Amino acid sequence: MRPIRLTLQAFGPFAAREVIDFRQAIASGLFGIYGQTGAGKSTVFCAMTFALFGEAAKVEQEAASLRSDHADPALPTEVEFIFEIGNKRYVIRRRPEQVRPKLRGSGETKDAHEAWLFDATGLPVDQITEDHWGKIIAEKKTGAVRDAIVDLLGYGPEQFRQIVLLPQGRFETFLAAKTDARLGILRELFDVSIYRRLAAKMKEDAAEAERQVRQEREVCTARLKVDGFESPDALVEGIATMQLTHTGDMQRETDASKQLGDERTKLDASRQLDALFQAAEKADVELAGLLQREQAMAALSQRIEYARRAQLVTDVENHFCEAETELADAVKKRDAASGKSVDAAEIAQRAAVALENERSRSDETTALRQTGEALGRYRGMLTEATGLEIAARAASAALPKAKEAYNVAARRCIRLGETKSSESTKLTLARGKETERRRLLAEGAILDAAQKLAKDFEDAEKMQESARSATTRARTIHAECAQKASAARARFDQTEANLATAQALHLAAKLLPGDACPVCGSHEHPAPATGQIEHVGLDKEFRDAKLLWETAQKAEQESGRSLASAEATQKEREDRLSELKKPDRSLADLRADKTALTQKIEELGPEIDFPAAEARLTALDGDMAGAEQTREQLRLELEAADRTDAIAQSKLEQALVAIPEAYRQPTTLDCAIAENRRAQEARKSALEGAEKSANNTRDAALGAAKDAEAANATLTEATLRHDRARTAFERRLTETGLSQAVYLSYKPLIATIDSDARTFDDYSQRTILARGHQRTTKEAIADAIRPALQPLEEAVQQADTALRNATNARAQTEARLKQLRDLQQDITDTLSRLDQIEADTAALRQLAALFNAENTQRLDLETFAIGAMFDQVLKAANQRLGPMTGGRYSLEREIEASSGRSRRGLGIKVSDVYTGKARSPATLSGGETFIAALALALGLSDVVESVSGKIRLDTIFIDEGFGSLDTDDSGTLDQVLQVLTNLVSQQRSVGLISHVPFVQEVIPNGFYVRKDMQGSHVEARGTI
Repeated sequence: MRPIRLTLQAFGPFAAREVIDFRQAIASGLFGIYGQTGAGKSTVFCAMTFALFGEAAKVEQEAASLRSDHADPALPTEVEFIFEIGNKRYVIRRRPEQVRPKLRGSGETKDAHEAWLFDATGLPVDQITEDHWGKIIAEKKTGAVRDAIVDLLGYGPEQFRQIVLLPQGRFETFLAAKTDARLGILRELFDVSIYRRLAAKMKEDAAEAERQVRQEREVCTARLKVDGFESPDALVEGIATMQLTHTGDMQRETDASKQLGDERTKLDASRQLDALFQAAEKADVELAGLLQREQAMAALSQRIEYARRAQLVTDVENHFCEAETELADAVKKRDAASGKSVDAAEIAQRAAVALENERSRSDETTALRQTGEALGRYRGMLTEATGLEIAARAASAALPKAKEAYNVAARRCIRLGETKSSESTKLTLARGKETERRRLLAEGAILDAAQKLAKDFEDAEKMQESARSATTRARTIHAECAQKASAARARFDQTEANLATAQALHLAAKLLPGDACPVCGSHEHPAPATGQIEHVGLDKEFRDAKLLWETAQKAEQESGRSLASAEATQKEREDRLSELKKPDRSLADLRADKTALTQKIEELGPEIDFPAAEARLTALDGDMAGAEQTREQLRLELEAADRTDAIAQSKLEQALVAIPEAYRQPTTLDCAIAENRRAQEARKSALEGAEKSANNTRDAALGAAKDAEAANATLTEATLRHDRARTAFERRLTETGLSQAVYLSYKPLIATIDSDARTFDDYSQRTILARGHQRTTKEAIADAIRPALQPLEEAVQQADTALRNATNARAQTEARLKQLRDLQQDITDTLSRLDQIEADTAALRQLAALFNAENTQRLDLETFAIGAMFDQVLKAANQRLGPMTGGRYSLEREIEASSGRSRRGLGIKVSDVYTGKARSPATLSGGETFIAALALALGLSDVVESVSGKIRLDTIFIDEGFGSLDTDDSGTLDQVLQVLTNLVSQQRSVGLISHVPFVQEVIPNGFYVRKDMQGSHVEARGTI
């Protein structure tokens, strides 16, 4: 981040509007912000912090307290900050929450905290005004603006306060802090959360694996204890014991089964013999019951015999009864028919007389019919004449319209024919072009594929050649760096030996008997170094040689990595080229062919939508066919209209000749026709009624006479049949030997003949079978003795109970044995699986323990990663501290003790070349502490920028601390300023916030903050 322009209004000690343009100061590289104590030098950085993050530079200060007490109440507090990140320029405007006078009326109102962020890239700084801020990125909502700023910068307000503004007092505290305090600060600066998450995840996974194994082993133990076993070995013994028990139970079950079979065989034989005795008893009882029904069955046999005789008479009796009924009906019908015949004859005579009277008026009817026919002809002629007149007028009017419609249709057919011919020609030409286009496109696809292969091959060749050149250069540079490093190491070894000798002589010269040695602390000096201290400047020569050697060694390592990278790149590109086939033609030839082919395709013109063109042609065919059909239809209609007009005129002239003058009026003619129709209808109705009545009565009289004759004949026949039926009935009774009274008494029994016969036959059959069964059962038992079944059944029941008990015992032992074997298999499988899990997770659990401080140094992974970053910070700090202290001091990490066990933490020791020992930073003087803290702050700033690709520290500020340096000391302040000047030479601007006059004299560029009674003002300073 590089500041460009800062505008403060009613902010802190600045009562009015102050504009600080950093461009000239940034261009000078090293500049200062000077002023008296309390003038507001640090407020400048506070304004930057507030503009960016909405917070003050001091964490404990509220943003609302930033308003100037000197400002006009109507002037709002506001900060505008223009800054750059890389080649992008941004503008941030911010107003804190503040109270102002109301615009209307009296009193005050509170304005909320507001912020605006703009992208002003491409806008000159002088053109960034209130009317033109740039493109808005976020506005109003302070949270959104803050998130956008953090995303742009790559850090938040805490990191900004620590790596952009280097507050010396805080870094002096950091210098003296312990591991836990430094860990919190460094954790905020370096994002090593991935290591914390990794360690936590591995710890969680390891704990989960251990928990799973432990729980499943506990489950196995619990399952064994539930079944009464303390261990898997006890389970094996239990299975062997259960196997022996199971074998004995199986033998006992077999013996019990055999005993049950023997007892059941005895019981079955006894039951069969007892069944024979039971059958004999049952046969005796059944035969006795049948013999008791013998007399009843004899009476039933006689009743069946008489019923069968009566059955032989029933048919003739039925015939006789039917004859009697028929005779009575015939008498009744004859009497009724005779009466109807007389009445019908009288009615027919009266109807014949009425018909004769109506027929005598036939001449009158004929005259009425002829008159009606003539009137009808006149009416038709008159109607036809009226219609012909209308038709003649309509035909005359329709003829011109038909001619016009026909002409329009004919012209449309001509136009459609011309359009179809043109479209058909265009479609034929387009198809030819499309065929050519497809051929050219196919050739183009082949050329594209060949061109891609050729380009890939050409690019691979170029990349291979480039890689070879880079490898050659890297090899040459590495050889040179190795040679320089070897020479620098030899020089360093020599200067180190010289310096050690000189320091030993220097210390030996100051040793006094009895005094403590400043190196080892001993009060005895048995062999002090001897010689002459002749070499001046050995310390500087040693530091220069060491710096040269470290620089050469770093260059050698960098060149070695570059060489390895170049060789790997060359190998990869050679492999890639070997996999490609060399093309037959060059890329230039293929591109020329493709250009020519593209030109040919463009010359063919745009592509034609063939489906649409064919659809248009088809539509034209349909339209033309429809138009021709319409034209032909209109031609026929024209001819018909011409004929209709001629016929209508002729018919109209002939229609009126035959109509009498009296009937040429439609109303008169209609009245005459209606009157004639009424008269004809009256005569017709009268005649038809008379004829119908005469016919009906005559037919009725004839029918009645025929019915009377038929009734007499039916009566005669019925009398003869009745006499014959009575004779046959009496003869049948005699033949069966029955009187009419006996017949009538047995007639009801005819219906039960079949069932009675079945009952008698069933009785006879059962009696025969019972006698035979009785004889057979007696022969079967002979002289046998009936057995006692109860003792045998009790013996079978006892044997069955014994078998069930034996089976249950065998099943229980078998189920128990299977259960134990299944348990054994499950336990074995589970323990094998758990052993495998423990083997598979051993590395995970070991790493998790190491990552979570279970190691000799008691360091977790996050602290270890921060320690590695801290090593980089100390290394970068020593690159500053060495020059500022003349090579005397360097910072190194400390081994701290915790709970009696050592672990490597984040402590700091100061190594003193003069004493050869490392000591606590607390032993440094005020000036030395300032230099060490400054070096540490600068080193931290360097490392934060290097490890984060997003953070750019183009400008840093150093706040106070220079007053602790002794300006009379030989060059200490000069050395510090020289280091800061070196920072500027590395494309970084440095701003010093100081009140020390000597610093102002050495670094005149920058700004001076001057305060008075009305507040503070900023003045720009230039080179003196």
